[in-house]
Amino acid sequence: MPVSSPRTVPNQDGTGPAPPASIGDSTMRYLKSLAMAAAVLAIGVSAFAGEGSNTKCDSSTQECLDYMAQKMKDSGWVGIEMEQVEEGSGWSITKVVPGSPAEAGGMQPGDVLFAMYGIELNEANQ
Repeated sequence: MPVSSPRTVPNQDGTGPAPPASIGDSTMRYLKSLAMAAAVLAIGVSAFAGEGSNTKCDSSTQECLDYMAQKMKDSGWVGIEMEQVEEGSGWSITKVVPGSPAEAGGMQPGDVLFAMYGIELNEANQ
């Protein structure tokens, strides 16, 4: 099937083609943050599921959450939420989960990360 070229649409006044639509910087940051959160969640859930625990937690909600948090902590979970400061300027920590490795390491909201485990946090590896 041949690939067609993008269509141009005239301006509302009919004077010529409108410039291509673009996603704003704030929307792009939001989408990147959302993608990163989804990736962290997927890693955490898969790590928890990898424990082979197919049993239902019959304890209180808090006890079940504490158990899950402990399992995630033992499997590489960091325990932070973050957002990109400016493109190429690192990521700002917006939340540190109580009892997390991040809290134990002294991370605080407002700290800016430029690298994790020696890997620079940039556009290419988000």
